[in-house]
Amino acid sequence: MNIKLLQVLLPVLIFCASVNAQVSRDFAFLNHLSNLKEYREALHFGDQMLNSRISWSQRDSVNFLLGKYAYELKELDRSIGYFDAVSSRSTQLHTHAMLFGGFELAYQKKYANSKKHFLSVTPTDSALQELQVYELAGLALLERKFETFDKYSSRFRMADYRLVNFQEDMRGIAKDITGRRTKSPFLAGLMSAVVPGTGKFYTGHIGQGAMGLVGVGVLGLQAWEAYRKDGIESPRFIVFGSLFSVFYAANIWGSVVGVRVTEMRYNQDVDEAILVNMHLPIRLLLR
Repeated sequence: MNIKLLQVLLPVLIFCASVNAQVSRDFAFLNHLSNLKEYREALHFGDQMLNSRISWSQRDSVNFLLGKYAYELKELDRSIGYFDAVSSRSTQLHTHAMLFGGFELAYQKKYANSKKHFLSVTPTDSALQELQVYELAGLALLERKFETFDKYSSRFRMADYRLVNFQEDMRGIAKDITGRRTKSPFLAGLMSAVVPGTGKFYTGHIGQGAMGLVGVGVLGLQAWEAYRKDGIESPRFIVFGSLFSVFYAANIWGSVVGVRVTEMRYNQDVDEAILVNMHLPIRLLLR
């Protein structure tokens, strides 16, 4: 009886052993492609692995690796798809995948979905708990939700040497934003309406303001001179008066637009700084 049972089981055991050996070779080759930075080939080979007979834990590992490879190729939607495919049964790997995917969604300005990813896991590792809180704080700052940022940043333990500098930087960015006085487009336009060019002074563009003041001033003097000497219907007055009106209006509108551009660039620079500070700990802790 035992001999018959062995005859039945032996082929099965040999088959399972051969399958496991093949999967091990496939993972080794996948890592080899990654080391060579052949991420496109790695994605193609990994997709073939997903279509083969592998266990759920092996499938989770492949999905996580492919998520990282797609990220390296800046194919964020594809990367997020792989990360989302990592099952919650692989507790640690699922946590890594949700945190990584949450950052990618924040980068795409999909803030609600990003927060959902960050909050979908409950890390048991203290370092990952700290990272989760840190990423949520960064997300709140991207949305300029300062009370939410304060809530999360107050939970910084400042105990992990890998995160301390980033946490301090993030608090510094928040302080810079809240301490900055926002420029008013209306005030800039009003100032340039009263004294041409002063709206540019207000935004810190001294050179442009001086050029605007001189240009509009010269045209205004020419128009006044033509009016004084030749009258309101003279061609000279019409030409210089028209030029003065155009440049005067352009000076006001330019000041308004200048403030909006300055504010937009400031916010873009701040967002970039926040994302860099969110990204580096992700790469550092989720290798």
